[in-house]
Amino acid sequence: MRQMLVTRAMVIITLGLCGMASAQWNKQIIDQSGNAGYTPTIKVDLQGVPHVAYIKDGALYHGKWNGSSWNPVYVAGDSYAKCASIAHGIIGTTPVTALASLQGHSYVRQMSNGYQIWYETWYLLYAKIILSERSGPYTELSNLIYHSPTSPAMGLPWIEIVIAGDILHCVYFYYGQPLHIQYNLRTKQWLESPSIDNVVTGAAVKCSLTADASGNLHLSYFDQADWDLKYAYYNGTAWNSQYIDTGNVGEWNSIVIRNGKPHIFYNCYDDTWTTSSLKHAEMN
Repeated sequence: MRQMLVTRAMVIITLGLCGMASAQWNKQIIDQSGNAGYTPTIKVDLQGVPHVAYIKDGALYHGKWNGSSWNPVYVAGDSYAKCASIAHGIIGTTPVTALASLQGHSYVRQMSNGYQIWYETWYLLYAKIILSERSGPYTELSNLIYHSPTSPAMGLPWIEIVIAGDILHCVYFYYGQPLHIQYNLRTKQWLESPSIDNVVTGAAVKCSLTADASGNLHLSYFDQADWDLKYAYYNGTAWNSQYIDTGNVGEWNSIVIRNGKPHIFYNCYDDTWTTSSLKHAEMN
């Protein structure tokens, strides 16, 4: 595995516009009913139309720009949807939009240490993936069997999806383990997926998934056990993972491919845990 070059960075994005400090922004409300706007994710489809997926009142919602306004609609879930993700692709000549969220139901569990009895709220989490062809009806993919009882201490659930060629890839975490599931959009079949990493021992707070031009997957993710940032690469057959940076790093991370190389941006806490800086890792 090639090495990553790690640099501490202040990132300034230049958009090529003069007078950026005085630029005007047009603001509008997309959805103001209920508690809307959690974990918003925006992607542009193959026709150049932006879409947003987000959580509102424990359910997954999807908004699409029509040229002048957004039209948010309910997709799935009724009580405990956590984290939204969206991806676009094309199967033959048919544009496809995929949306995903971690869904679940809460229940009260009696706990005991032999001396005391107390009650905790636990959650049964599972990944829910929805497809829409040509902006048509939403269709839920069935036979998704990755369920797990999750304790309150397991951290923020996170899910990421991406479409590479005919394959829809989904990565999410439970009990600190990253799971990869695959679905062939052309044959409409679930595919066997290899393990990503068997040594993650803590809850994942944030991961980031992307695909390169060849359809290979790149994943950055956080191991809470030792507060390490890790990276995994999928070549279509197997995953290979490695540590990128260690010690109070990577709780929040994002990965992008530029000129065929992965770049990871992530946070880093100081020794007092009072200040966080932004770091950048680039593969040599």
